[in-house]
Amino acid sequence: LLLPHIKCADKITTPRTISINLYRLIYHIGTIQTRRFAPSNRLKFLDKIDLIEKIYTNTNEFRIKIEEIRQVNGSETLISISEDLGIGISVVIAESLFNVKRSTIQKIYGTGKRPDWKCQLSDDRILVTEGKGATSIATSNTQQPNALVQKTKEPGDILIASLTLLNENTISTNRYLDPPIENN
Repeated sequence: LLLPHIKCADKITTPRTISINLYRLIYHIGTIQTRRFAPSNRLKFLDKIDLIEKIYTNTNEFRIKIEEIRQVNGSETLISISEDLGIGISVVIAESLFNVKRSTIQKIYGTGKRPDWKCQLSDDRILVTEGKGATSIATSNTQQPNALVQKTKEPGDILIASLTLLNENTISTNRYLDPPIENN
């Protein structure tokens, strides 16, 4: 559904390399996964600035210090960081590939299984996204069925499941899945 709206000449090839602006990534994570109630734009970044310490900065590749996080902070922290980064990367990808109205990006509130965020595209269609982050392909594959269900729990024109695989020794990857909704 989104392929015709990609912001590039090649609308056939689906694999893409996307540069990630670290400030924008942390800002988007703070918008969707904020620790404060009604934060300012500055606080959206500052709430999650500790994530910068978890990312390798001496490389042009997006890689996370997975083993260091696991050993120093524990597996629970690694799961939380993976979730935060998975959601933030889903926003960065949408913003870089599609004509997203940046000011419309917002967290979806509620309880239970629901998608993470939604926004409006330049043609006024609503994009709803469930973002997942994992540090192993097995975990990512386990998350996929739930993400495909969660994305359907909010009305929208285009419903996406975004699955980010965070790697320490190779480039991190993301799968943006938009299978059509099954109607009765």
